[in-house]
Amino acid sequence: MMIVDAYTHVCSKGYLELLLQSGDGRVRKWAENIAGLASRWPQFVDLGKRLDHMDRYGVSWQVAGVHSRLDPNRFLLRPEEEIALCRALNDGMAEIVEKTRGRILCLATPPLNSLENGGVDEMRRAVRELGLKGFMVLTNIGGKPIDRFELFWKTAKELDAVVYIHPTDPYQTSCRIYEDEYDLMRTVGWPFETTLILLRLVLSGMIENLEGMKIVAHHAGGMIPFFIGRISTFYSPSMVRTKPEQILQVRVKDPERIAEKIINSFYFDTAVGENKHAVKCAYEVFGSSRMLFATDYPYGPDGMGTDGLSTFPSLLREIGIPEDELESIMYRNAEMLFKHR
Repeated sequence: MMIVDAYTHVCSKGYLELLLQSGDGRVRKWAENIAGLASRWPQFVDLGKRLDHMDRYGVSWQVAGVHSRLDPNRFLLRPEEEIALCRALNDGMAEIVEKTRGRILCLATPPLNSLENGGVDEMRRAVRELGLKGFMVLTNIGGKPIDRFELFWKTAKELDAVVYIHPTDPYQTSCRIYEDEYDLMRTVGWPFETTLILLRLVLSGMIENLEGMKIVAHHAGGMIPFFIGRISTFYSPSMVRTKPEQILQVRVKDPERIAEKIINSFYFDTAVGENKHAVKCAYEVFGSSRMLFATDYPYGPDGMGTDGLSTFPSLLREIGIPEDELESIMYRNAEMLFKHR
């Protein structure tokens, strides 16, 4: 069966080198951190090694975004600096697509803090000139949740771009300092962050303006599959409220159908640590038509990202998903989203 790995990470050598030469200490610090990672996982930047892995494990093509720590929006730079970094990043991503003849289909990064100062032009350039078919955005930028970037969503819809949502740390951790220990933030904080943002997009009414958009949530939508019943119950009109003033903020139509709205508004990947029980839960909640096979390559316990490629497809078969539905998850849904084969 054909395999498309629909959520992976990559970085061009040129963009990483640019960050390593930055005069901004914060930028350089994270670049050095990721350069160290790339020395251990060379396939993060080495396209030859990456393609070798894809050939070995039967992956026809991948979708790839930059490492979230290298997203220029995280650095809260001046508009001209942010746009320059996004341009360099997007140029590097387009170069990867060209060098691999479309086997690594890269996502662009929009300059979210600079949309009204040239950022929208960069979004349009990335899609219309560079040929990139979508964007990867973080769940919050400097504490501002992604659902509040209305101009981004409007422009992405205009461009018919696929939007991938990737979790990141809260801007400040003073309210829950204990979350920022033992690497809990990344391990369980990120899926929680994803859950918050998907619900915000729905409850704020933003999703009503994005009908037909192709939005992909990482890590199977975080907590949503397991807590879909709780979510439905708490937004039922008959529910007793402890914070009624917050319910007045809800803008979603037909709140009693919130579960249906969530399921039909997003696509959800399978990057949950190669655990078939977690994937089965997501499959039973979302259905095969809303899911994408993904491994989060090159990350994984073997340090190469190949553990997911070597074992995950067989684990999905063990769930007992019918063959036609398994094909949808493994490659057909990705082909449909990206109009790519």
